[in-house]
Amino acid sequence: MNRRSSVTVLVALTVVLASGLSAQQEIRSQLEQRTSDIRAKISDLFAQRDNPTPPLAADLNPFYRVAGFLPEPPPEPEDGEEPIEIPLLPRADAELLEAIAATLRINGIVTYNNRDLIVINQTPTPAGRMITVEFEGKPYFIRVEEIHSNRVVLSLGGAFTILPIAIDSRSSGDPATPAPPSPGLN
Repeated sequence: MNRRSSVTVLVALTVVLASGLSAQQEIRSQLEQRTSDIRAKISDLFAQRDNPTPPLAADLNPFYRVAGFLPEPPPEPEDGEEPIEIPLLPRADAELLEAIAATLRINGIVTYNNRDLIVINQTPTPAGRMITVEFEGKPYFIRVEEIHSNRVVLSLGGAFTILPIAIDSRSSGDPATPAPPSPGLN
């Protein structure tokens, strides 16, 4: 190697080392800044814990209600005025699921392609599938969570219910024939 090429290599090596050191210093300064910001936030949280802001007075807080508070009913309509319709409060998922489950007709369990299907309202449904149920004029999507030999687990939102399966034997010539399985059950 001649002298000129070794000088070029040394200069290039110095430039690479200098850029690496400046990148390390930049990373170090960013980490120090982030650490100091986090420490400041922690100090603020401790200060807030030790000296919390007082809550709003009950008369200034529009969301505060005294226990047992009931809103006033609307005034009775006078002659010639249309009555004010108050919308029903939404039901909780658990209450709604229980009401919907009471309307379902469970016709038993069938096995199709080595899978158990629950026959609900004359439609075979596997576990994990949703069924659409019309209740009080609205469609609801109920999920069949699990199918067991004597019960089925249904869910709506975050609520679950277990329905027992009572299989009765029909002695008359009226066999319950379910509808064909829905597509995609292979």
